[in-house]
Amino acid sequence: MLKEIYTSWKNAKVRPLHPVIQKMDALDMVKNHVSLPNHFLFVTDYIENKITLMRGVETCLGYSNDEFNIQNLIRYIHPDDRNLIMSVVQVAWEELTKGTYGVAPLDWIFLFEYRILKKDGTYLKILQQTFITNMLENGQVIRTLDICTGISTIKSSNVPLYKITGECLDKFINKIEKKLLKLKLFSPRETEIVTLICHGQTNKKIASKLSISIETVKTYRKRIYVKAGCNNSSDLISYVHQNGLLGLNLK
Repeated sequence: MLKEIYTSWKNAKVRPLHPVIQKMDALDMVKNHVSLPNHFLFVTDYIENKITLMRGVETCLGYSNDEFNIQNLIRYIHPDDRNLIMSVVQVAWEELTKGTYGVAPLDWIFLFEYRILKKDGTYLKILQQTFITNMLENGQVIRTLDICTGISTIKSSNVPLYKITGECLDKFINKIEKKLLKLKLFSPRETEIVTLICHGQTNKKIASKLSISIETVKTYRKRIYVKAGCNNSSDLISYVHQNGLLGLNLK
């Protein structure tokens, strides 16, 4: 179904709205959306700094239209996932405003996996697909369409993830990764654990030193590996040294 929707977007008639590049009307797409179980979508307007339209949010998460706004959406993201998700969005949108990538609406899809708080107090793991539907000629993002699907039943990991799909992405992704490093992608606790890993400490010793459980250390380690794009401690140590992190945010 998503493939069919995406095809219809790509073939949609262009509506000239100078200086806005536009390939589809995201608001019309949301208005015509048929609600599906464990599935919701919304349109974000970055000029007005608000969510302008949504469908399926109350059914899936329990929130009313007034409760589901940009400020609350950020707050609803699980605290352990929020740093990565918001950092990626921040640096990606900033990088696009440089206007050097020749990207047009719908050329790239931003995929995020994270946990979101439901009104009943439980968390739902979601896959969020973010489509840039409107942007200025200088690359500034002004509107996105976000399609979210609950994946808790098929994805047991709590590690937040992001991925960008499309063509000619290497330069853009490289820039984003460098900026994420400057934003200190690792949280204070993660930084402590990275430091101990780089000093050869085992999960048991790290748990004892930080007064946390071994399972908690394992969870942090997985999250650190994801953020750094590493598979093991050797990769992480190389990553830390190659990017000069021992001199930046590790002591």
